[in-house]
Amino acid sequence: IALLSLGLLLQGCATVWPAGAGTAVAEPRATPPTRPAAMAARPVAEPAAATATPDNRQTYLAVIEQLSRDGQHYAAYAHLQALEARHGGSPEVTLLKADALRASGDTQTAATLYGALLDTPLAARAYHGLGLIAGARQDFATAALLLDRAATRDPTHAGLLSDLGYALLLSGRPEQARRPLLTAAELAPQDARIQANLALY
Repeated sequence: IALLSLGLLLQGCATVWPAGAGTAVAEPRATPPTRPAAMAARPVAEPAAATATPDNRQTYLAVIEQLSRDGQHYAAYAHLQALEARHGGSPEVTLLKADALRASGDTQTAATLYGALLDTPLAARAYHGLGLIAGARQDFATAALLLDRAATRDPTHAGLLSDLGYALLLSGRPEQARRPLLTAAELAPQDARIQANLALY
């Protein structure tokens, strides 16, 4: 369960770690998990963004977000660059670029972009991304701190709360992990990743 949970956590924004991310204080060092079977490579159809005419900025952003959800982070980043060239930058585009970079392994650049968003309305998602980066390094103490800051700003985000609970568990604070994990489970009872973290608790 621990390895499954860590693998799922290492996947995501709204996931738990990358695909979401990570952090550490007295964390049990585990062997880096392999990619869960549920995330195995799937046949990739031609992305909608490749054929869509990106005239409407919000529609284009929605297509790019779908690419990210499908795990096509390099394609998402390329389309974000195209969107930025056509329509100019914005905090939303910066956030999505940071998410794509984090998920594709460029955590240093991603952290810089997240840092630029900490004084914006997207601060919760930026702290979440930074927490996932810390978690991916197995620095679970720092991850818990950053994820707590994110949760303070977005207290009903089930995936974020689950990530926070997981980081607290691996930093040796199971008593503090109880509330975020139970809250996440009640907010999203059908989410298997959240239930896996609750089972770990």
